Amino acid sequence: MIKIQNLRFAYPNQPPLLAIDHWQIAQGDSVFLQGASGSGKSTLLSLITGVLQPEAEVFNILDTDFLACSATERDQFRVDHFGVIFQTFNLLPYLSAVENVKVPLRFSKRRQTRVQADESPESLLLSLGLSEQQLHAKASTLSIGQQQRVAAARAMIGSPEILIADEPTSALDEDNRQRFIEHILSEAARRNTTVIMVSHDLRIAEQFARKHLIEEFRA
Repeated sequence: MIKIQNLRFAYPNQPPLLAIDHWQIAQGDSVFLQGASGSGKSTLLSLITGVLQPEAEVFNILDTDFLACSATERDQFRVDHFGVIFQTFNLLPYLSAVENVKVPLRFSKRRQTRVQADESPESLLLSLGLSEQQLHAKASTLSIGQQQRVAAARAMIGSPEILIADEPTSALDEDNRQRFIEHILSEAARRNTTVIMVSHDLRIAEQFARKHLIEEFRA
């Protein structure tokens, strides 16, 4: 699924930030990456999704050599194979919940073809706890917790192989946080989707099969 060897990364005119000698993640794995703000967690996610490119001996995602891909090829690969839950949700406020979930399908024919009758945007949102009425409400009118569920559904629509979550529970209270993580991991397990979540919140770490501290990957 993901294989990295001898990776090094530094921002221009900055000291080395990340150094990974060997890291491998299997299909269907759930990985929790913990670290303080500014420690390099989001940078690592940007490397994995191809937004940034490192120096590395091996950097393979789904048997694709990211080091040999152009920026355009990495962009399309990201849309086809990654679902991303952003810390700030990044929903379009003037679109309904259902319309927001459909957005990735406009850019990925691969994910369009993988949407089945039992995984419509509506059914996915209902499985994550939204009501029938909320499906067609504008994103701007939904609560923080509801918006977070819409963001999760948007990331999972079309069953991308890898789900990336960047501090996705920072706006939720403890009860909603636990339920949200349970929903995400349950849906991911049903699809055999790999989950990589970064957070500073160790209270949710116990629900993941693998746990890492960002310090393991610091240069």
